[in-house]
Amino acid sequence: MIQSLLKTDIRNQNDVVRIRKTARDIAQFLGADVQGQTRIATAVSEIARNAFEYANGGKVEFQVIEENQIKFVIIIKDRGPGIKELNQILEGKYVSPQGMGLGIVGAIKLMDKVEIETDASHGTTVTMKKFLPQRQTVLTSSELKIINEKIMGSNSGELIEEVQRQNQEILVALADLNEKKEELLKANQELEDTNRSVIALYAELDEKAEVLRLANESKTSFLSDMTHEFRSPLNSILGISQILLMEAREDKAAEREKQVNFILKAARGLSDLVNDLLDIAKIEAGKITVKAGVFKVSEIMGSLRGLMRPIGGNENVELHFDVEDDLTLKTDEGKLTQILRNLISNALKYTPEGKIVVTAKQAEDGYMLFIVRDTGIGIPLDLQESIFQEFFQVENSHQEANKGTGLGLPLSRKLSLLLGGELSVQSSPGNGSTFKLKVPLTYDGPDETDYHLPAKKKSGSVHRRGGKLKVLVVDDDESMRYQIKKILDELGVDVRLAEDGLAGMKIVKVYIPDLVILDLVMPNKDGMGFISDCMESPATRQIPILLHTSKPLETEERLYLEQVTSGILAKQGDNMVEFKKTLSRILGIPDAK
Repeated sequence: MIQSLLKTDIRNQNDVVRIRKTARDIAQFLGADVQGQTRIATAVSEIARNAFEYANGGKVEFQVIEENQIKFVIIIKDRGPGIKELNQILEGKYVSPQGMGLGIVGAIKLMDKVEIETDASHGTTVTMKKFLPQRQTVLTSSELKIINEKIMGSNSGELIEEVQRQNQEILVALADLNEKKEELLKANQELEDTNRSVIALYAELDEKAEVLRLANESKTSFLSDMTHEFRSPLNSILGISQILLMEAREDKAAEREKQVNFILKAARGLSDLVNDLLDIAKIEAGKITVKAGVFKVSEIMGSLRGLMRPIGGNENVELHFDVEDDLTLKTDEGKLTQILRNLISNALKYTPEGKIVVTAKQAEDGYMLFIVRDTGIGIPLDLQESIFQEFFQVENSHQEANKGTGLGLPLSRKLSLLLGGELSVQSSPGNGSTFKLKVPLTYDGPDETDYHLPAKKKSGSVHRRGGKLKVLVVDDDESMRYQIKKILDELGVDVRLAEDGLAGMKIVKVYIPDLVILDLVMPNKDGMGFISDCMESPATRQIPILLHTSKPLETEERLYLEQVTSGILAKQGDNMVEFKKTLSRILGIPDAK
């Protein structure tokens, strides 16, 4: 319902003041608070002053619309030339030296709703609305009469009071603005101080982050470069322990065999830890490469079946492999086998009884899916991501009896990412665990086969020149020289030993061996220098060289050595029996045990 309260003209400045006072009085009568009254009065006086100054006057109508909420409506009309710059004013882009447009902008901010219609032929109409508190009843005719009498009875003294009140409001507003300005300046100063502190903190954090990054790089580089220094003594311990173990068995010395087995077990555990640490370090340092090839999945499953059953050694656990014969994969076979071996080994370790099923199947999204499911002790949900952190182990009674390094799963996840795949787990305590490994059917990342070197002359094969076979062992590790000599003695081979490449060159020129077993990392003259010197001399150029090293080879380095030697063997002190078989095969000695 619309109620018209009052209509009046705007003819002079006194009318502007009177209209301001009228707006305040009506707002007060309608229940607006003091701040609301001031806002309404100010907005109305600004628009009324615009009508007087720019259109030589106009008309004002005060209305009340009673719907869900009381709306106090003020309509101001003029017959002026219209407002040409209205859009710019409303967008805040118009700047006038006379202050044109400020009244409209102010009214829009002070009132709840402002509507403006303007054109050159009809002038301008501004409709302003303010929502007021809900009254219990509509305005009665007697109330309207009181409002009109009060407005019409306003005298010049009251108008002067209104001007004074307006001035006071302006002064209060200015004082409030100054106070807020001081508060704003203080807040800005505090913000600037805070910003400086934050900037200093960020600089400090950046500095510490850089220090940590360099420290981590140094650690990773150190570990990846220390492969030879770590593995050489371990290989010696493992190799000598195997020799002692074989001798103890031949002598039927049970107590000595038991003692040597303790040494072997400890050395193997340490070797596993070192190998895992070095593999992780090489991945982090970007020094590990993928050697992709095509192979049948059933082949690596067959190898794992033969390898893992003896490791399990628990008659209460059934290990089952489920794989189709025709599944093929192009990826790094060694790294994939390493991941699966870790997963199966963990399953055997934490499954006291029950079943372990290893499944391989082709997924629909271009991946091969490997699943290792066990009925073991399970893993709590809140620890299922933690097991992929280095050195983390779930604490439980079963864990106490199955010590590990805490590196197998972190390494497996890193290797799976290196192959372009992912490794995840689902588990619950008492219900076993399911590890899922997804790898692309075709590895398409950086590959060793991307590198090419010009061909070099490869040394010839081993052949007997007459009498005993002659072998020169060039290695700076005295323990390794001893182990290799003992194996060659058992094979009936004549052996000479050299502690570095320099001593080896002196012997090889006189001894002319049928085979040289060569280490790479040595003092005075290393393996590369020895090979280079041999290739320069016609007398030694054709002597076959078997490289025997624990050094991790870079891609181009390996490709070069594969072309200039008869073969490359990694030092593995834990398997001297296999090393003996390899040597006998290379030397052409049958039936080596």
